[in-house]
Amino acid sequence: MNNTIESKHELLAVCAQLHIEADLNKRWEQGLPHHPQSITVMNGLKAIDMALGGDSMDWKTGGDGDNGETMMYQMDVLFALNDAGHEVSDKAWR
Repeated sequence: MNNTIESKHELLAVCAQLHIEADLNKRWEQGLPHHPQSITVMNGLKAIDMALGGDSMDWKTGGDGDNGETMMYQMDVLFALNDAGHEVSDKAWR
């Protein structure tokens, strides 16, 4: 990674510059496909949660407002930024 995103303003600006849809609702409304890594991570988390966590996280995907689907759209943004050489700081929400 060569660029660390440190603020919400920078996060939104970089997404706009790279044409990455940052609005999770728009991603869902437009039916944007998930990043392959998002699918891999969510499938693994769902299986591990069921096998080892007793389904404590209750990950759901494929429907409107499902917690897993929302997390996948967040990961899609993250992985698209990573693919473009950016890292998102844990302070990028500020």
